[in-house]
Amino acid sequence: MSKKIVVITGSPRAKGNSNTIAAAFMSGAIAAGNEVEVFDTTKAKLGGFMGTDCKEDKERLDKLLGWADVMVLVSPLYWKGFSAQIKLAIDGFVQYLSPNGRERLSVKEIALIATGKSPDGFSFYPMVEEYKHIVEMLGLENKFTLLCPCLAGEGDVEKRPILLETAVKYGMEI
Repeated sequence: MSKKIVVITGSPRAKGNSNTIAAAFMSGAIAAGNEVEVFDTTKAKLGGFMGTDCKEDKERLDKLLGWADVMVLVSPLYWKGFSAQIKLAIDGFVQYLSPNGRERLSVKEIALIATGKSPDGFSFYPMVEEYKHIVEMLGLENKFTLLCPCLAGEGDVEKRPILLETAVKYGMEI
């Protein structure tokens, strides 16, 4: 059965490792017959919790989360956490914690793709813990977590084809 997938990206580098691996995931998802929409937090005005000048982009994200079956968060690892850009979107998820808010969220499944220059998986631990809280608090099913260490420079993911192949595979299996 095809799914509606929203991929929420948070990398300021358009051709960076996070966006490259997100594109690989999306190619697999589309090849499997799924519908995919991207919400690029680096191009959106989300502001803080009370950001009133951000209404248009906040409404677009809310509409996508009311449409999608699956949400995929894609972020580079910054200071052992999500990028500031994607964090603004995540902070907005608080609206879905109330019963009325939860009714507006059609997402049932979630996944995480994270890239970082750190050579070990331990540096991803705080981000993964935050992700687990998102999964739990929103009552979603975790589909997968793809952590991609050792990606220090733009294009490094191209040197690790197993990561791109895994992202395509996860896209096809979602």
